[in-house]
Amino acid sequence: MRKLLNKKSGFTLIELMIVVAILGILAAIAIPAFVTYVRRSKTVEATENINTMFTAVSSYYNPGEKQAQGILGSQYDHCTVLAANDGKLPSDVKQSGDYTTASWNMSSGVGFSVQFGYYRYELADSITGCTRPHSTPMYTLRATGNLDGDAISSVFEQAVASNAENELYRSRGFFVQNETE
Repeated sequence: MRKLLNKKSGFTLIELMIVVAILGILAAIAIPAFVTYVRRSKTVEATENINTMFTAVSSYYNPGEKQAQGILGSQYDHCTVLAANDGKLPSDVKQSGDYTTASWNMSSGVGFSVQFGYYRYELADSITGCTRPHSTPMYTLRATGNLDGDAISSVFEQAVASNAENELYRSRGFFVQNETE
């Protein structure tokens, strides 16, 4: 009976150290993976907003096929806007941009804006004016970001041109450089 009363139950120090070591290993694997997943989810902002920019540029370029009669017959109003960016400095903090320039303006431009975002959005390499079909890129739609706050930026780009029927088209995918930086 004395042996039953003296028996102590509990965990030994070795058992506790093994549990702590296992938790440390799991944390060392899980935390960097979680941070990568969070950054990757933030990159969706760039691709979605570039798609929205393309829609806005397409609407401006083909505004309901406004037809004008002239000496040379029917002509269509296919116009582009000047290159512009929203003035954000790529950062790991959401910022509001400046969309007051003529290229972004709702009445005179493409009407694109992002309330708050991680990326700087640009209409780059723009051919301006009312034009005939271009096979070379008319626009480069670009998002530049810095999701981890270091000196390396991530870049998402998509080229836009027009075909022989003067319809806008874009590259199949995005040019991506340093996706999760």
